[in-house]
Amino acid sequence: MIAGEFEKIASEPLRANKSKIGVGSDRYKRAFSMRKKAKYKEWYEKGVRASETGELEHRVRTELWDLIHHITVKIIIDKLALKGNETVFDVGCGWSRIILGIKKYFPEMNIHGIELSEAIYKKGVELAEQYGFGKISIQNGDVLKIDLPEEKYDAIYSTRVIHYLEDEEKQIVIQKIYSMLKSGGKVLIIIPNSYCPYRFFTYKHAPLYPIKRICLALEENKFRNVTWGSYGFIPPWKRFTWDNQFMKLELLLEKIPFVNLMGGLVYAYAEK
Repeated sequence: MIAGEFEKIASEPLRANKSKIGVGSDRYKRAFSMRKKAKYKEWYEKGVRASETGELEHRVRTELWDLIHHITVKIIIDKLALKGNETVFDVGCGWSRIILGIKKYFPEMNIHGIELSEAIYKKGVELAEQYGFGKISIQNGDVLKIDLPEEKYDAIYSTRVIHYLEDEEKQIVIQKIYSMLKSGGKVLIIIPNSYCPYRFFTYKHAPLYPIKRICLALEENKFRNVTWGSYGFIPPWKRFTWDNQFMKLELLLEKIPFVNLMGGLVYAYAEK
């Protein structure tokens, strides 16, 4: 099922959105400060408990190598301009889903990650060994509390994690990312898109969080060239495989103005 699929998809061009956001306006800052506080920790812990009661195995069977997995991996590789010789860090790596995807493109790349849930962390280690990938280092721990190396990484990404955190915790994580990156390093943060119409009805894991607020936090922490875009336009009511006809539709929708900002997932990109 896996053999040759990345070779095929890797040859297709990726058209990531390049919308630049002016997140420093007074109106925007007021909106940021007035946000009602949400209990992100409770939402995250609820998701962890679900993953530890049998749902995790189901996720691995249905979400590894599916359409949104492939597109996410391609977005990360394209936006971070990865070539294979970098040292990369995954903030909240889960069961190594994205790490496995990147390693399919770049088997020799050094990728490190951290995961809070012990059960999910163990599944990530198991899958890395199962697929025979080396140069993967995953640790079980809380990114908010653990000491991480400074100026070590060329690129850092986080997929569908940071929106679970309180605003103060988001600031801590973004500050840590800044200190971990080398000069000129790049970061990509991916979260569910609060501007996506179908997300209001389908996303139950945590409150939706506007990507513009992530952009503001990046700018406030000295990051440069902050931009954002979205992808995942096909609602995830059914998991499609990489070679499904919906892949072509995804790439088409990314070219349409306004529509290309309403995908199910949204990313913020910045440079140190």
